[in-house]
Amino acid sequence: MANELLAKKVISLKLAQRIAVRRVLKEFAVLIPELVKARTILGGGLTGSLPNLKPSTIRNRTRYSTNLSSDTSPSESNLTGTGQLLNAIQAKVTEGKIVVTVNTKKRKNELSGAKGKLTNNEVRKYAEDAGFNFFDLTTDERQELIDLAEKIIIDEIKKVFST
Repeated sequence: MANELLAKKVISLKLAQRIAVRRVLKEFAVLIPELVKARTILGGGLTGSLPNLKPSTIRNRTRYSTNLSSDTSPSESNLTGTGQLLNAIQAKVTEGKIVVTVNTKKRKNELSGAKGKLTNNEVRKYAEDAGFNFFDLTTDERQELIDLAEKIIIDEIKKVFST
């Protein structure tokens, strides 16, 4: 009798673990792009603040300020000229991993209002080559996610033993 009860608990525990891992992956696939976007809009890169904008970029953004995203200003360094790049960040769960990408569609418009010629992924690469490193999680963000994942998994396991 005790062995049967223990066997049922072990099966329940394994199921709870699978459920918790799937829940973590699903929730984090939504959360990670939002974390990257929010940090970047606030001007944060992977290792501190994003670099200052060049004077020519500020002049260009001032000239086309009516096309600027509401999340920025002409002199604010936050990779949010039109907002298209950050809004293109997406994540999905593939083979038990979260894969974060930038969609590869052509951009609708550039800051000047001209039809977009580049994809958001090309703009991301250009920005990173210019020193605007943003497309990943910081060490602190990774630790926060690890802590949250542990909490979710522990909560699911506790449910098994409370029944």
